[in-house]
Amino acid sequence: MALLPLLVTLVAGAALPVQAGINSRLGKEMGSPFVASLISFLIGTASILIFVLLSRVNAPEGGYAVTASRLPWWIWLGGVIGAVFVTVAATFASRIGFSLFSAVVIAGQLLTSVGLDHFGLLGAERHPVSLLRLGGIALLIAGIALIRRG
Repeated sequence: MALLPLLVTLVAGAALPVQAGINSRLGKEMGSPFVASLISFLIGTASILIFVLLSRVNAPEGGYAVTASRLPWWIWLGGVIGAVFVTVAATFASRIGFSLFSAVVIAGQLLTSVGLDHFGLLGAERHPVSLLRLGGIALLIAGIALIRRG
């Protein structure tokens, strides 16, 4: 497996608690985690728009609208899930602590990922659940308990 995708993913993962802290502070300053999430998504949308325009991404055959009209309904839930996550992070990350917040987020991600992998959902290759994977999740949950008590 190539190292670069792992390093980029590590950096992106390291940025998540920073994002949670920024949005938490923004939510306190604005008086609402929902306003913080809105601002975060507006800035994110502007950033991605600039990137797409500058990188000259090639549109799919028939254009974006035609392609979008063919997609399943659930494909649009990605934005909703992102908005929920950013709002939850803005609401709770600084309240429960960034390490506990991150550990619980990772546990949720792993639990969901095991199911997605096992059943090959959302276009993923099937990777059956193994005792080692379940053991890793159990260790993570034990780690959450330790972080919570510490």
